[in-house]
Amino acid sequence: MLQEAFNVVTRYELPVDREDLEQVDNLRYTWQQLIARAMETNCLLLSLQPHFSNDLCHNLECFRRDTVQYCHDYRTSGPMMPGLTPREASDRLLLFQVGFMFVNTSVNILVNILFNMKTQCKIAPVLGYTHIWE
Repeated sequence: MLQEAFNVVTRYELPVDREDLEQVDNLRYTWQQLIARAMETNCLLLSLQPHFSNDLCHNLECFRRDTVQYCHDYRTSGPMMPGLTPREASDRLLLFQVGFMFVNTSVNILVNILFNMKTQCKIAPVLGYTHIWE
């Protein structure tokens, strides 16, 4: 658009600074370089995506196992265990709440990564139905 405007100005031989004309030419060259660099970067990212996607799926499986173990630990040795003093139950609840916040934050981050990478991996809804404050 800017180039077309300068073409009209030069066609009608209106006075234009030589510096302005050079900047317009440089703008065209820089724009073409930017487009070429964007295409190179896009191709590089597309070539790297399968590797990262496979790593992500593997790490998600490890995360799922850790989450299942966390839920099992909560149910078997959490604050609701019979015979605990109120102080012990409160301490355990605090520990599990910190763990839950970490796992829940991790799930939110992983969901965003999966969405952005458009990968086929899924997060099992282990935590979706687990609330440690039951």
